[in-house]
Amino acid sequence: MTLPDAKARARIQGDFDATLVIEAAAGTGKTTELIARIVALLRSGRTTLDRVLAVTFTDKAAGEMKLRLRTELERAREGASGLEHDRLTDALRLLEVAQISTIHSFCADILREWPVEARIDPLFDLAAGEAAAALFDQAFESWFQRELAAPGEGVRRALRRRPRGRDRVNPRQALRDAAWALSEHRDFDAPWAREPFDRSAELSKVIDRLADVASFASRARNPEDWIAKGLLEVARFTEELQRRESIRGRDEDGLEAALCELSKQKFWGWRGGGKWFGEGLEKTAVLARRDEAKQVLDAFVVRAEADLAARLREELPCARKCSAASRICSSTSSRIPTRCRRSSCSCSRRAIPMRPIGPARGLPQASCSWSAIRSSPYIGSAARTSRSTSE
Repeated sequence: MTLPDAKARARIQGDFDATLVIEAAAGTGKTTELIARIVALLRSGRTTLDRVLAVTFTDKAAGEMKLRLRTELERAREGASGLEHDRLTDALRLLEVAQISTIHSFCADILREWPVEARIDPLFDLAAGEAAAALFDQAFESWFQRELAAPGEGVRRALRRRPRGRDRVNPRQALRDAAWALSEHRDFDAPWAREPFDRSAELSKVIDRLADVASFASRARNPEDWIAKGLLEVARFTEELQRRESIRGRDEDGLEAALCELSKQKFWGWRGGGKWFGEGLEKTAVLARRDEAKQVLDAFVVRAEADLAARLREELPCARKCSAASRICSSTSSRIPTRCRRSSCSCSRRAIPMRPIGPARGLPQASCSWSAIRSSPYIGSAARTSRSTSE
């Protein structure tokens, strides 16, 4: 029986001059083909086992891979002779020190070998997920208490946010979640792009538009009409804002937070029925003005959140420390000698079908929203598209 992907499997085991990315569903033989590629590489003399790096997700998987590799090496040695036999024997001798591990263990080995260059204690331990979260919480709490004495603009604005709804979190927890999310992608240390943002002018523009559309509320023929009810909510917002500002002036941080919440209200979609809104005033004209005001409001929210996200990227503790750590790692990696560059391995653990890996490309400049950092489980993809390229 010939497998439909037999050619791809043959290429995995024999095409050593290409770097391959292999994709396939679970249980289709990715690990089997990886081990077969390693054995073929060792048998051919293209490399030795101490120059092979195989990365797994868990320690259990790494242990199982070593056992399977030992079995395959012993089976291959039984049928080999001469130079091939000697190569496979040497591979079995080096198996216990082979770099078949999780990425955490591999990186830990490099850091322990070069602790001075990495500026870390060589006796460090790898923290488990729960321990890492506890250590992060401790560090964040210490930073947060110091930051409250003189918060930066980004932190100050974030603390004024008051999300509502069933899944809301308090501002402190939102900052903590954002810092954790950013720390998970600390290898992208280039600053995020920041577009010019005149917040004061933007706020005034939005409030003028809201006041304009709110003026229609008093002209409604039927106050119970849905569009009239929605405009009444806008009118209440603008009137309350005018009263507060007449007493204590404009609080831009608080107003920004209030506008972000206002943009999420359901009444923006209320339309009602009938042709006429009021005396000599068609409903379509009112709807058009309301929708224009909503567009201005939404545009402000997007720009405000992008500006806030970029500021927090610089102010949160992970940004400063991780940026420094990345610079240290970059300078360290350039001094690691060839014997430590185990990434020269020709194996690629994934599986079928295959496509070549192209050269690394710079990431585009863009912006990222504060809400994406704070709440999205896909912060990785959002942040990767919002970092400036360092090239």
